[in-house]
Amino acid sequence: MESVDRRLWLALNGAPGIGPVRFHRILKAFGSLDKAVGAGATGLAGKVSGIDAAQAGSVLRWIEEFDVEREIGLMRGLDARAVFFDDPDYPRNLLPLYDPPPVLYVRGALPDEGLRCIAVVGTRTPTPYGLRSCHDLVLGLAEAGLGIVSGLAKGIDTAAHGAALEAGAPTFAVLGSGLNALYPAENKGLADRISAEGGGLISQFPLDATPDKRRFPMRNGVISGLSAAVLVVEGEEDSGSLITAEWALNQGRDIFAVPGPVDSRFSRGPNRLIQQGAKLVLDAADVMSEFPDFVPKAPLPRVKARAQADPSAAQVGLFEEPKRAPEDLNGEEMRIFQELRRSGRCAMDTLAQKTGTSPAELSATLTMLEIKGAIRQLPGTLVEAL
Repeated sequence: MESVDRRLWLALNGAPGIGPVRFHRILKAFGSLDKAVGAGATGLAGKVSGIDAAQAGSVLRWIEEFDVEREIGLMRGLDARAVFFDDPDYPRNLLPLYDPPPVLYVRGALPDEGLRCIAVVGTRTPTPYGLRSCHDLVLGLAEAGLGIVSGLAKGIDTAAHGAALEAGAPTFAVLGSGLNALYPAENKGLADRISAEGGGLISQFPLDATPDKRRFPMRNGVISGLSAAVLVVEGEEDSGSLITAEWALNQGRDIFAVPGPVDSRFSRGPNRLIQQGAKLVLDAADVMSEFPDFVPKAPLPRVKARAQADPSAAQVGLFEEPKRAPEDLNGEEMRIFQELRRSGRCAMDTLAQKTGTSPAELSATLTMLEIKGAIRQLPGTLVEAL
């Protein structure tokens, strides 16, 4: 970080209107940023396509005013570092991309060269089915020896990071903001665990950069770029997880998708991807079958035999053998659970009528029962006790 040119990298990386493509054009045209700055606005505009004299002047003013010392001080305070595009430890998976980030801010670790990673993405508002599928899939993949890459967002991203940590595997969170503007704030504890337990927080943006609509699609490209494949669990047809899948397609990565109920808007994204050629995934073995050269560290679970005789269980997939009801149910939870035991599998509206419970209250109770391992929710609106 002592060289003038490295400090200029940090400054230019945050300049408005200068994304990775223009950054690399400037670097290629002049060989170093020191020479580019020395050429002045006229020289810069004359040698770099897409930058006129006014823009060049604005960029040079930004570089002059950017407080590099503060940025370096913030890095030290966060126990973070900057990894530059031409550094030996810059991730090799990103090098062939059309627009690799010139600078990566890293807290914790970057994926080791020998670590194969898979990106796991999905909606911020998952269903219990989506959370369960994500947890079981990631647990199997992580225990087999894959690294898990995601975006630290609420919902599926959080579940993916959590399952990887549960398996003791490295997980990497690629942010749509700077490391000093962590988003969402409630995931700070998760972020601390990721960086402390062998994984890392990664951002291509200056430390104080706040999340915005422009940055999230850019971060999605890094998520897929770091990975050998992308797994989409749940997402609407216009969700960010589909943007990640588009990045993956353009980058030559494999795309996997977890099927879901046709009447759930959160399954329309992955279901559509499957229509378009993504591989349908029921368990970790379905993913690993696409990597025949990879030797798993642990056996891969498959859908239980009982699912083969139960089409609904096969669609949901990933279930363990029936569990005994936990002992920590409160009065309302026990009432609903006992009714399900008596009634067997039934629709939520039928259960609401039988128990005299409002749909909103029933949905909240069923979610807690599922978390406690007492019931499971099936495709459509069916539920059953375990």
